[in-house]
Amino acid sequence: MARGGEPPDLLRTERALLRLARLRTELIASVRKAPDPPAPGPGAPWTPVQILQHLMLAEEVALGQMRRGLAEDRRRPTLRHRVGRVAVKVVFHLRLRVRTPISTVVPEPPLELAEVERRWEAAGRGIEVFLRERARSAPGDPVFRHPIAGPLGPAAAVELLLTHVRHHAAQVRERLPAG
Repeated sequence: MARGGEPPDLLRTERALLRLARLRTELIASVRKAPDPPAPGPGAPWTPVQILQHLMLAEEVALGQMRRGLAEDRRRPTLRHRVGRVAVKVVFHLRLRVRTPISTVVPEPPLELAEVERRWEAAGRGIEVFLRERARSAPGDPVFRHPIAGPLGPAAAVELLLTHVRHHAAQVRERLPAG
């Protein structure tokens, strides 16, 4: 048990959820304050709004998968998944640009910031409710299967989402006008 009698995974989950919500709010606010950039041409880097849209789509996909359930899938992560988790962390830590592992998180067609904000906040609230409940009731059970990192429990799932947002937050900041 951790401080206050809470299980360590519950505390890890809660801390990561709070950080994720705070970072989501900060990113949306920073993009909202910036002037709209011109639409990118084919093959151009994503705009800050498109990066937020990508993050929104990733959280919507994760939430959908969580709600569909993986509890019946009791398989433990394989060596491939463990290596995949390390690879994902390295990609995010080194801020490497890689192709998204699934096409459903590509921000096309681009949406308006207001729509991205509404949907991303809704997905975030859904993830918070789901993971808080699962962190209490079944902290060791997988809730999400990342295409590379494999099955993840509540704490690992939200930590991966947080790492993903941090990775793209740096890109958003780089692409916003100075000021």
